[in-house]
Amino acid sequence: MRDDNTVRLASGIYAALEAIPVQLSGAPCAPPFMAPGCPGNPINVALDLDLHPITEQEVTSYAVFANFNYHLTDQLTMNLGVRWTDEEKDFSPFNTKVNSGVDIIPAGTTVKDSWQESSYRFGLDYVTSNDWLLYGSYSHGFKSGGFNGRPTTLGEVESYDPEFLDSIEFGFKTEVMNNRLRLNASYFHNEYEDIQLLVRSLDPASGSFLSALENAAEATIQGVEFEGTALLTEHLTLALGIGYLDAEYDDTGGAIGITTDHELLHTPEWNVNAMVQYAASLGSSGEFIFRLDYGYTSSYFQDAINAASLKENGFDLVNFRVTYLPPKENYEVAVFVTNLLDEEYIVAGGGALDSFGTAEYTPGRPRELGVSLKYFF
Repeated sequence: MRDDNTVRLASGIYAALEAIPVQLSGAPCAPPFMAPGCPGNPINVALDLDLHPITEQEVTSYAVFANFNYHLTDQLTMNLGVRWTDEEKDFSPFNTKVNSGVDIIPAGTTVKDSWQESSYRFGLDYVTSNDWLLYGSYSHGFKSGGFNGRPTTLGEVESYDPEFLDSIEFGFKTEVMNNRLRLNASYFHNEYEDIQLLVRSLDPASGSFLSALENAAEATIQGVEFEGTALLTEHLTLALGIGYLDAEYDDTGGAIGITTDHELLHTPEWNVNAMVQYAASLGSSGEFIFRLDYGYTSSYFQDAINAASLKENGFDLVNFRVTYLPPKENYEVAVFVTNLLDEEYIVAGGGALDSFGTAEYTPGRPRELGVSLKYFF
């Protein structure tokens, strides 16, 4: 895998500083250089912020896994799964300053690392006499380790280890009222260790600041989810889903600027979704299906340091769709509107407020009108 980019930031500053006949402090063009300005001043190079990062990565992964289901009784089933993974990653970064031609990460730099980890899951399913499914499970898994992408100093060319998760979940699933009402509910408790967080530190070799992913935190995320679908009549269906999330850091280790009082990124406390659908029969001519969807997401942060400029304060989304189904049902035609209320919201973002004073975010899609055609072979 190869990633080749050109980063433009404050273009033109380096050329302008090289053209100034004195240091900006007024000192002549001779050492010691204490301010930018003057041709050949190394301080000018530090302000050459147009970069050309290239990274290449090769991943080799092997895994062995097995899964078993055993019926302890007619109603009670035990589930057991296990997986062993062996991964090796080779990382070759190169980064140079575009205008001055100075290499930050020289060509030929290569590092490698490997990890061997196990994942497993144990669960029990119990089906009651009235067809309620009660279940519980415990699982252990991991997110792969890796390397810092697009490093800007040699000190950032390092690997980080896997992130680990221990999860407990239990709940129920059922259909009642002659299968016209479906109810699902669950509780989960997740313990994260060695969370991969962006950590700022000082490079002892160069004295410059480093920003690198490291295994720097522990966190607990727990919550409840409820889903219900009701077929009120032959033509009218309602659905409702509610999720509550409690997420907090237990320890933030060496993550500078992040404490246990900070909120985890992308962890809204509440999620609500609802749907109403009506099928209008046209007799021998087919049917129309009218569907209205609503979703609410409460506030959350886009970055680990909880920058106020990147906070999403919560939003509501409404979608509407009308579908025509012909009698033979071998195709369908639909007209739809997404984000009917043209809600403005943020889906992603990041910032460098403490260094360059900048922040960027990706807005959600605006109101869109479309037509779709599906044909079934």
